[in-house]
Amino acid sequence: MTTSSEQWDLIIDQYEGLIWKIAHRISGDNATASLEDNYQDLCIAALAAITGFEKKVGKKFDEFFKQGELGKLFNQYLKTCLWNYKNNKGARIVKRYNLTKYSIPLDAQTERNPKLTFQCRIPHGKQVEDSIFVGDVKELLNAEQRGVLKALIENPKCVKECGKVNHAELRRVTGLTIYRIRRSVQVIEDIIKRDTSEE
Repeated sequence: MTTSSEQWDLIIDQYEGLIWKIAHRISGDNATASLEDNYQDLCIAALAAITGFEKKVGKKFDEFFKQGELGKLFNQYLKTCLWNYKNNKGARIVKRYNLTKYSIPLDAQTERNPKLTFQCRIPHGKQVEDSIFVGDVKELLNAEQRGVLKALIENPKCVKECGKVNHAELRRVTGLTIYRIRRSVQVIEDIIKRDTSEE
């Protein structure tokens, strides 16, 4: 069952204000949750809710939209789906907050801070080497700290799904002790914080 453009117009007429309101409440990571992205994601969630409700009640959109008790049930169902989507997306952002809190858009580098530059080189489309340079970060690090930074950039297993550093994997990759890894990560984090806070 698909939703026609006329049916979607009816949904937008009634729920667009709510969708924008919820979209504004999803925040914390502009890289993956911009206002426009949130709005589009919520529209997709609304379409999924329509299809889900049609399957649950065994009726088509025109038979339940604004139609007595069934219309009220659909109204509650759609709103619940939208708020649940907001909560789920917010939980994913919170889970990855430590990884993404200092991220900035690549195209904003010259506007916000001319010192902040990103350079990526992907030879033969296989492996990222010397992936990220944030200002003069590499020049501010000693050899050990550069090795930890390189491992974090090149080995996805060195960062857990929640955004925290995977110390065990970093230890395996770099051969350093957990203490030395923690110390190096703290230095890198402090330098990046300082660079990104300078206007």
